[in-house]
Amino acid sequence: PITFNAGAGVTMTFAGTNLSVDEFNNVTFNSTAAITYTMATRGLRLGGALSITDTATTVGLTTSNLALTAGSVTIGTNGTLTAGSSTITLTGTGTVWTSTSGTFTSGTSTVVASTTSTITSGTSFANFTTNAGLTVTFSSGLTFTGAFTANSATVAVTGDVSVDAVGAYINFSTSTWTVTGSWTNAST
Repeated sequence: PITFNAGAGVTMTFAGTNLSVDEFNNVTFNSTAAITYTMATRGLRLGGALSITDTATTVGLTTSNLALTAGSVTIGTNGTLTAGSSTITLTGTGTVWTSTSGTFTSGTSTVVASTTSTITSGTSFANFTTNAGLTVTFSSGLTFTGAFTANSATVAVTGDVSVDAVGAYINFSTSTWTVTGSWTNAST
């Protein structure tokens, strides 16, 4: 695993699509002070896990509207992921998104589940898309403020669904939904 552990804010340029393979496997963004890592020029492509966490101070990753691909994303204690208008593609299986103690600032970003997976999140997504034919489980409810595109997927939500903004919508396609909590729709 690679751990970035800076003492001051850092702007980072990754290879992005200039490489035909993943640039890293597992990456952790940590810090020795309250800082933000900012992506510049090109996106980041990981084959494994992305972790943004710090037990003592706050640490953030700002995508600067660039693409981010990872097997899984964990926004841990004191971690912040600021997505802007980025597309974040999750390629792993099992639990691919965990954000129960960190902060996800979604902006107008789109999170894409490209495999059958589980999302554990206490935060709100702007836009969420599933690839066709998948099963995606939201184990801590689902809140979103933009478009949810199900693409003929099976969607299971343990907890509540909240369509949390005027103009937000779900493109059900031919998807199947199971919700064990309540359904709140602020959209018109």
